[in-house]
Amino acid sequence: MVAAEEAAWISEELAGLSVKDKRQLKRVGQVLAAMFEQPGASVRRMFGEKAGAKGLYRLVEGEGNKGISAAEVTYAQQQATLQRCAGEALVLCVQDTTDVNISQFTSMTGGGPLPRGKGTRRGFFAQTVLAVNAAGVPLGVLGQHYFEREATSDKERQAEEHKTKPIEQKESYKWLRGVLESGVEQVSGTTMLFVSDQESDIFEYLALPRPAHVQLLLRSQYNRRLATSAATSAATSAATSAATSAATSAANAAGGEAKLWDVVQAEPLAGVIDVPVHSKTNQGERIARCEVRYKQVTLPAPPKKPALQQALAAAGRAVSDPEPVMAWMVIVNEIPSQEKEVPAPVPAEPTQKSAKAPGTAQPEQPEQPEQPEQPEQPEQPLVWRLLTTLPVTSFAAACDMAGYYARRWLVERFHYVLKSGCNIEARRLGSVENLQRFLSLANIVAWRLLWLTYVARETPDAPCTVALSTVEWKALVTAIHQGKQAPVQPPSLRQAVRWIAQLGGFLGRRSDGEPGVTVLWHGWQKLANYAQMYRILAPPDDDSIFGYI
Repeated sequence: MVAAEEAAWISEELAGLSVKDKRQLKRVGQVLAAMFEQPGASVRRMFGEKAGAKGLYRLVEGEGNKGISAAEVTYAQQQATLQRCAGEALVLCVQDTTDVNISQFTSMTGGGPLPRGKGTRRGFFAQTVLAVNAAGVPLGVLGQHYFEREATSDKERQAEEHKTKPIEQKESYKWLRGVLESGVEQVSGTTMLFVSDQESDIFEYLALPRPAHVQLLLRSQYNRRLATSAATSAATSAATSAATSAATSAANAAGGEAKLWDVVQAEPLAGVIDVPVHSKTNQGERIARCEVRYKQVTLPAPPKKPALQQALAAAGRAVSDPEPVMAWMVIVNEIPSQEKEVPAPVPAEPTQKSAKAPGTAQPEQPEQPEQPEQPEQPEQPLVWRLLTTLPVTSFAAACDMAGYYARRWLVERFHYVLKSGCNIEARRLGSVENLQRFLSLANIVAWRLLWLTYVARETPDAPCTVALSTVEWKALVTAIHQGKQAPVQPPSLRQAVRWIAQLGGFLGRRSDGEPGVTVLWHGWQKLANYAQMYRILAPPDDDSIFGYI
């Protein structure tokens, strides 16, 4: 196991951890080092010794004064992440929710119902805020909180109660909470842009009071009605162009009001861009050529429902509607393919060269199922309707918004690493609370693995020592070269990452591109074994047996 002292990054992540004594801090460091070396292994295999496994159980089970809380670990990582954010001009704070399924462990206490899937599923939800710089390199976790859903079969009662609840008591408050508890007010010199999907399209989120450097970017879910004045203005400006006269028709059809999407879609074409689209099925990527339109809009506050007004009045709270929100919308529409179906070839009249002798067997036509190249269902055209509080006054700014939203995919990859790489859902830890403590530790490991994947792409020429200890990179080159002459100097970060991926099964063919996080965590587990062997065989002050001088 790598000693915590050898991994400087672990010390950086734990600098803000409030501990009762130094021994506890050392134990947490040792646990993180073991988890990073073998993220998907069982606890017994991860530590290789009974004492190490016992130390982990004490941490997550909270025995006496030897345990930790998930909030403490998350706060420590948040502070380390904010320090990395301080050196950036723009940071994307990507929010998303994932469920953690514990249905297979009937003896584990806690948890509530989970949607989707076959049969009865039980577990909890984790709302994560992942910081990513403009280049797409993950900087760390800014926040993560957990919640469960109420187990009830009375859907009508639940819907009626939902009408009377203020936003603080609703599940959708998670989006506001992600901003409020992220600590971003500490980084005043950096624009902190919160990026989220359609589920976050609620007016309370858009109207949330924020510092000037904290902004929002979300995908619109509702074709909201705009104020009459805004609709009239949009229709008037659009009427000057025959290509955009649809805005006038939309306003008239709505009785003097216009819909948000219709008004922006009626704007003149700003330009065309290529957008990377990640598939959820095969984790592949395609490039979509899209049209871009944008416009500044004013979103009126929706009127409060009578039931909610009565509930707020009974609680002594103001019932007046909030002020309208000024925002910008960017619509990104994929251009339909211009390729037309190729008509069936018309049989040509026989010629001297093409004529076939009577009775000659014709080649069999391949059956339809034998064409794997053709997908069963074509990809859905990309349509992004993005709302942002950042000013969008040019085509370049609109393209930036599309690029920023494309980075939202990284938080999904982060959750994938947690589940598949760190095997969160396979941990039998007695209770949901214990699993959440383990999850807070796994967040640090998952971020480091994801960071290692993408930093090598953005800074390929950096020395590998920014990510690997001396023992690790020497063990790596020794394993790769297999007794042959190995380099004396540390390799580049890109080369080291590709070698680690090679240990995990990465072939490195020209068509393979850069290695992904899956082969990296498989390779990292093997590197841990090589590093351990290196420590055993290499003399403390002499590496000559491995070819190092």
